[in-house]
Amino acid sequence: MIYKNLRGCWSFVYGKAEADYEQVAFDLILSNFNLQNYNIVKVSSILPKGFVYKEIIEDLPEEGEVLYMAYIWRFFQKEDLYKNFDKKYSAGILVVEPKDKSKVGLILELENFLEKEQLEKELIKQVNYLLAIRKDLQVLDIKKKVIETGFCIKVENNFIFKPFGVLVGVVLW
Repeated sequence: MIYKNLRGCWSFVYGKAEADYEQVAFDLILSNFNLQNYNIVKVSSILPKGFVYKEIIEDLPEEGEVLYMAYIWRFFQKEDLYKNFDKKYSAGILVVEPKDKSKVGLILELENFLEKEQLEKELIKQVNYLLAIRKDLQVLDIKKKVIETGFCIKVENNFIFKPFGVLVGVVLW
């Protein structure tokens, strides 16, 4: 099992960062959670058996080690402005914690050009559909994190666009 050296904890990682370069924006968001000095490996949407939620990310492995994360990452550049000038963009992640810690949980990610409330409703709709299929999964709790952003800042009848990245994820440690 790839998670055997981890502490069995998970937490949300999320944010928006303005930067001219994609990797810089990603690093800026990770730095808000003191994760910038880890090798992040993207994993699929399963919460490993026995993992518990922690509000604060602490007691991490040594810097330079691997951390696993299920996430949505999107970087918007100037050409995205012309297509999405007046739209909102939202990204969200939802975690289903099982009652029985010997079972896996679920992680659902979703992004779209929707308002935050609409995206939250769509996430709930999708998890309810999935739980109807996975009848054996008894739910202890459902936690979610959704963020919304626009594309421009209006300053004296002019619109200013700066490249930015959006990250919403669940880190496992």
